[in-house]
Amino acid sequence: MIAYVCKYLTITPTIRVTFENLPVILSGFAFGPVTGMLTGLGADILNTAVSQYGIAGINPIITAGAGLVGLTAGVTSRLLQNRRITPRLACAVFASHAAGNMVLKSVGLHVYYGTPYSVLALRVPLYLAIAAAEFALLYTLLKSGALRRTLRIRDGSSGAAREVEYVHSLEKFGSRPGLETITELCRRLGDPQDKLKFVHVAGTNGKGSVSAMLTAVLGEGGRRVGRYTSPYVLRFNERIAVGDRPISDADLVRVIRRVRRAARGMERPVTEFEFITAAAFVYFAKKKCDVVVLEVGLGGRLDATNVIKTPVLSVICGIDLDHTAVLGGTVAEIAAEKGGIIKDGVPLVCGEMPDEAADVLRGIANEKNAPVIFADLTRLHDGKVTPDGCEFGVRDCGEKLFLPLVGEHQMRNAMTAVTAAEALGSTAEEIARGLARVRWKARFETLTREPTVIYDGAHNPQGARAARAAVEAVFPGQKPLLLTATMSDKDYRSCAAEFAAFASRVYCVSAGSPRSLGAAELAAVYAGLGVSSEAFGSVEEALFAALREAKSAGLPLVCAGTLYAYADVVRALEKAAAQGLCVLLTT
Repeated sequence: MIAYVCKYLTITPTIRVTFENLPVILSGFAFGPVTGMLTGLGADILNTAVSQYGIAGINPIITAGAGLVGLTAGVTSRLLQNRRITPRLACAVFASHAAGNMVLKSVGLHVYYGTPYSVLALRVPLYLAIAAAEFALLYTLLKSGALRRTLRIRDGSSGAAREVEYVHSLEKFGSRPGLETITELCRRLGDPQDKLKFVHVAGTNGKGSVSAMLTAVLGEGGRRVGRYTSPYVLRFNERIAVGDRPISDADLVRVIRRVRRAARGMERPVTEFEFITAAAFVYFAKKKCDVVVLEVGLGGRLDATNVIKTPVLSVICGIDLDHTAVLGGTVAEIAAEKGGIIKDGVPLVCGEMPDEAADVLRGIANEKNAPVIFADLTRLHDGKVTPDGCEFGVRDCGEKLFLPLVGEHQMRNAMTAVTAAEALGSTAEEIARGLARVRWKARFETLTREPTVIYDGAHNPQGARAARAAVEAVFPGQKPLLLTATMSDKDYRSCAAEFAAFASRVYCVSAGSPRSLGAAELAAVYAGLGVSSEAFGSVEEALFAALREAKSAGLPLVCAGTLYAYADVVRALEKAAAQGLCVLLTT
């Protein structure tokens, strides 16, 4: 019986256990499906041709099975290209053997040699063992580094990292402001933005939170909602998302490479923001989004996002002094720049803002026959701020709403989002469900307990005032510790005055950006305000010191001043949690 089985397993009197599929699998894994398939076909044909059987001995189905081994390895590797090498390699090896050897080659043995399927079933454990051995061998070779360098095989995430590095190498701002470059770039890409519907969101503060709320609410209505925001806090992919799902590394690589090809030879160099905006349009068009919540980067009138023609709705949130060197030194001037997103006949929803800003926006809207709806804050009632979010009612919309974002300012932002959602036809039920599932990192986000660590990305005076109010509401009667960093081009002195009002001690760091204010200079600002402060060489060093003091004194720790330190704080907290200094809630 053993001899019979051996005969039909190999079409010879003996079993041959070889690694003949290894180069075929490796070829597909490293160089793609077509190369892998051709390698498998060529190897089988050549092997048969030089054997005792010659060309006449070629079995088409078995030869196809060899090609399928390489093809499957390549397809699997491509499908999982945004994954790490270990799971990607394992899937490629086992999938290749399953498709090529266990299935197709077995069919060939049955058709050409009459081998019973009951006998061929014994090939399954045999090839599982071979696959395990091949995976172990390939894994060892790849981990050694030599083979990986030779074949230029990298972790899937590294391809995206290289492309993102290229994007960051582009100019931040062009030599001349305007929409000519983004218009030309989009034209070369086939104007993907013209295939989409947009809710265009601008504002000094709150536009990120309002965009997140709108995305969640519109998604509850069954729409496929794209969201374009800036900046990111942990990963670049966060800037381009469909619903709550950021763009994958594989899709990011594809759209960046497509935009790179389109940008070649352009008369004026494409800026970083123009490039990312065009990439977002390409991705959202590919995903066939029903609507895109499009957040303005800076200002509005000359912002790259303003290349869109006719959004379904324009939204302008709070307006305050920020980026004054670019947008103007008064609230009215800044409002005029942000009002540049108002389009002919397109409804405009406005959030809470100074009267002089509101007057400017009304004037622009009247000139363009755009209906204006101001969020009516008198509809808010029974508001309550808790450490977990906000509970409030909205007249004619919902008597018991919950928003998992902390601070009275977030209730006002929610009123802007509710007004916009109503203008787009969302129901009260959709609004309630959407608000309840909003997640938005670094907006008074609780990161740990024991001690409590809060992160808020407040980076201008209005944001700092909102952060101060949230701290005083959530921690009444307490004086938390503060870890802070700031950009040198921000009004950091006004922010420091707000933060100093609640902080008992300040741990100052640099955020690691070329724009970041030095830690020692920032500490001197707080010392001048009469608050105990100290400069540290790194976020990790400052955080560990602050955590020990927070645990000892029984105080919360608030991290605020910029979004750019968030990733460093999260990484440092992960290390601190591993050492028992805190209990990590989320990252």
